[in-house]
Amino acid sequence: MSELADRTLSSRSRLSHQIDRMENAGLVARACCPHDRRGQHAELTDHGLQTLVAAAPTHVDGVRRYVVDAMTPEQFEALGAACATIVAALGDRSAAPS
Repeated sequence: MSELADRTLSSRSRLSHQIDRMENAGLVARACCPHDRRGQHAELTDHGLQTLVAAAPTHVDGVRRYVVDAMTPEQFEALGAACATIVAALGDRSAAPS
């Protein structure tokens, strides 16, 4: 869970509460980490996967309508460049010791 908290820029406490809510909804299940007996990770349940698959078309339609279609090709290209910069910075952050 610590790695997931780091990668999502969340506190461990906040992530734990979110996973609790998702677990109570049957979307994920906690499992022991095979490499660290003290650690846990969250696994998507069958219900969680079904929920994700059901939500995906609406999500994709919304992103297309409100982001992709709302921009000129130049703006969309600039967004791609900005996102690449952000992803690179996040990659650098996750490699740095905390």
